Amino acid sequence: MAIDYLGNALLSNGAGGTLQYPALASSLVAGIVGDPVPFVVLLPGVAWALLRRSTWSGDLRIVAPEISGEIQTALALDDRDPWALLAQGNLFNRLRRFDEAVRSLRRALDLNPNFAMAHALLGQPLALQGAYQEAVDSAKLAL
Repeated sequence: MAIDYLGNALLSNGAGGTLQYPALASSLVAGIVGDPVPFVVLLPGVAWALLRRSTWSGDLRIVAPEISGEIQTALALDDRDPWALLAQGNLFNRLRRFDEAVRSLRRALDLNPNFAMAHALLGQPLALQGAYQEAVDSAKLAL
């Protein structure tokens, strides 16, 4: 996936996932998909890549502020971006802020009811809140 490549390139090239490298990010994705991509479109992917990095490193506390900042920047530019809301919901879930995770993921689904990944992620905070049937229903919709 292009956004994974972008995230890995930004994070491994010392960019640290920050917004200091919009030209590099746009050119990397343009090289993959063949067309220039405005950096604003890539912001949720940067936040997602940072969140994935935290999964690999196992130390979410260190990168959570940076991830949150990238997500907030993406949402400030487009508060109707389901990918940014997905990244936000996933971050909240990882931080055990389940009410906020559910709100973000449901908002992503309001914007895109067929968003399978959001349905899949929504199941976990629902189950942890004891809403087991809703969690199962959400998981089924992800399939």
